[in-house]
Amino acid sequence: MSRLSVIRQTLEEKAAITHVEEENIPIDICMSWPRRIDFYIAPNEPLYKADELNAFLDSLIPDIEPSYKTYFRQEKTALITGAFCFDEKIGYSVTRTEKDIIIDDEELAKVIEKEKLHSYKVDARDYMRRIIVRPYPNKEIIEKMLHRNLSRWNIPMELIYEYHDDRKWWQKLFQKIHHPH
Repeated sequence: MSRLSVIRQTLEEKAAITHVEEENIPIDICMSWPRRIDFYIAPNEPLYKADELNAFLDSLIPDIEPSYKTYFRQEKTALITGAFCFDEKIGYSVTRTEKDIIIDDEELAKVIEKEKLHSYKVDARDYMRRIIVRPYPNKEIIEKMLHRNLSRWNIPMELIYEYHDDRKWWQKLFQKIHHPH
């Protein structure tokens, strides 16, 4: 079973996930990475703090070691997103190069060894698929990020504040103390 199949199946079976969106991104076939699959994941209960999102990320694909990891971190103007990248070989290419050198000078041709006049080179390389698992705080943020074509690597704090504004926690506390319901 491919890594992609295992990751898909694992994500489908997770009870803590409310939303999975898969984006298949073709990349130039001449490159070593002709394919990339991005999974955008939202938890059932929205998570807005970097440490909560990192714990959620760690719980998503426990049985496969990622090839590369980045974790969420809070900056002043954005929440930098975390992601796990999983790489898998999906094929390979073989390039054969044959080279003949023709010497017109008869005297020089007698001196040069025959093996040096003909060369053959084989170059093989793997074609890889990168699978990126990217959790986001909630389903609505995923939809806005994808439809506005925003960077997948950071979420502007204005977007977070649309759903979770903890900047005025002291005002909320003051209202609870002075205006209990």
